[in-house]
Amino acid sequence: MEKAIKIGLIIGIALFLRCCIIHHPYSGENIPPMYGDYEAQRHWQEITINLPMENWYKNTSDNNLEYWGLDYPPLTAYHSYVIGKIANKINPKFIELYKSRGYESNEHKLFMRMSVMISDFFLYIIPMILFYWNIASSVPEKNSKNSEKKLTFCLNNFEKFCITALIYPGIILIDHGHFQYNCVSLGLFLFSCIAINRGNFSIASFFFVLALNYKQMELYHALSFFSYILGKCLFDNREKKSFFSSLKLFLSVSFTVLLTFIVVWAPFWVKNSTVIFDIVERLFPIKRGIFEDKVANVWCLINIFIKLRNYYSNIELAKICLFTTTLSILPSSIDLLEVEDQSDGCGGKFSVLIVSEKFEGKPLLQRHRLVNSILSEELKEIHAFSQKTLTPVQWEKQQDQSKQ
Repeated sequence: MEKAIKIGLIIGIALFLRCCIIHHPYSGENIPPMYGDYEAQRHWQEITINLPMENWYKNTSDNNLEYWGLDYPPLTAYHSYVIGKIANKINPKFIELYKSRGYESNEHKLFMRMSVMISDFFLYIIPMILFYWNIASSVPEKNSKNSEKKLTFCLNNFEKFCITALIYPGIILIDHGHFQYNCVSLGLFLFSCIAINRGNFSIASFFFVLALNYKQMELYHALSFFSYILGKCLFDNREKKSFFSSLKLFLSVSFTVLLTFIVVWAPFWVKNSTVIFDIVERLFPIKRGIFEDKVANVWCLINIFIKLRNYYSNIELAKICLFTTTLSILPSSIDLLEVEDQSDGCGGKFSVLIVSEKFEGKPLLQRHRLVNSILSEELKEIHAFSQKTLTPVQWEKQQDQSKQ
């Protein structure tokens, strides 16, 4: 009962902070002609409600893509359609074709704010709590004395993690202040993480594909997500897992990914197969540049000092971006972590094989101390832990010997 009350209070605090934000102006309010991302979301509802599906991503006389053209994947379009249907029931002026451009009123502002709040609650706040609850439930309980020592403001680790994540200013300000629905894709990603933690890789793949088809920003997580699941399918517990069981898992995940993509994109394909190319072009608008001065990552920083677009074409910049991004993720790909749970499901006994460049030139004792220092908190929860530490060269040599 006490835990339920604490979680309720945490949710209440999270919702209260969001309510404080929504009373303030949104980005672009009363600033024509574009009116900010708030107007973009409203305009997408207008487009999806009033135009046939094959014209949602297409530049036509009824859909000027220069004015907040839809440039997110199909699930965002479907989401806009659903909200637009509700808006039409409340007040048709909210999404009236042409005439609603730049529409602003207190009634509409409240409607839009509530649409984010409801999405946030069910698709971000709840999954976040479930995510940490799932992690907490998989860790053995500490003895009561140690637990009491680690309480902060009468909150245990699970509760501290929840409130820290749910009051994070970034997501609150962007979604409820500036105005976006990032909570939807992030919530779907959280569901995939929960499924991974439970060992349900097909379900995890399903939710991740949904997240990716809501916002292409989930590509940030895609490579690590793909690598982890692929490793689990093909390389995890090689001594115990047969080739056919590994293949079965791999095919199951692959089928789930393909089927989910097909279901999400099928409505557009059925209407007109060429629409698929229009959507892809809108999702990755290389022709207009690979980044904007105000929206990107390291490219924005470089752009302050060197205007790359003055020296390279968009296609050349795309190739440079692909190469440098791939190069930057290689170091993390070198590290290989293979974990085998030997505890018959209790989660308290592990045998770990770690391959890393950080072990170069270090004797065995120093390697083990390095691992123990990094996992100091986790080791307090584990009953038995054994480790084997290798450099990449040693790992490759071991692999070559096993093939002979």
